[in-house]
Amino acid sequence: MIMWKKEYSIGIDSIDAQHQQLVNIINELKDGIDNKKENEVLKETLPKLVEYSKIHFHDEEKQMEMAGYTDIHLHKAQHKILINQIIQVLEQLKSGKTNVSISLFDFLKNWLLKHVLDHDKEFGYFVNEKR
Repeated sequence: MIMWKKEYSIGIDSIDAQHQQLVNIINELKDGIDNKKENEVLKETLPKLVEYSKIHFHDEEKQMEMAGYTDIHLHKAQHKILINQIIQVLEQLKSGKTNVSISLFDFLKNWLLKHVLDHDKEFGYFVNEKR
């Protein structure tokens, strides 16, 4: 499971709250995998993750635009890559080309934490320096 740590905070409350919700959804996925509820993960949790990620990315990008964030295009590209990767995994799962496994959780966990700590932190510093 992912345990939220203070170091994951970027200093923008609304984005931090959304990141915590993403952590919760990824933890739901892990719980489903651990409890052998692959169908639930496939039909409910992964689509929920895709939809919430889209909402979060939209909100985050809107804040970046309003703040005049200079690296917004790179950040948007990162968001698009993740959404496409999750959709691709979902399609592979639905077609039976792959199975729900702990490697899916590991991928999502590592991507989210790396993205937050590397890319979102930079945006947080940018916004907080302007205050």
